[in-house]
Amino acid sequence: NEGGGARPLWATSTDRTPGGVLLMQGDNHLVMYDIGAGPRWASGTMNSGAMRLDMQSDGNLVLYRADHVPVWATGTMGR
Repeated sequence: NEGGGARPLWATSTDRTPGGVLLMQGDNHLVMYDIGAGPRWASGTMNSGAMRLDMQSDGNLVLYRADHVPVWATGTMGR
């Protein structure tokens, strides 16, 4: 939020993390890495079967299994 007036509804608390990258790992864990410093945030979905990250039209960011069952979400729907 660089003075634009908008407020984040959810955040990983990794602001000011240089060279950060978000990866969906082979073990179904969505992880934010700080290059050179290791993991900074994780979804906690290891071995959950999560396969797809979907930014829904209602504003909710959701990780789904292949059978369309949600395993993690930001909980920001309708905001």
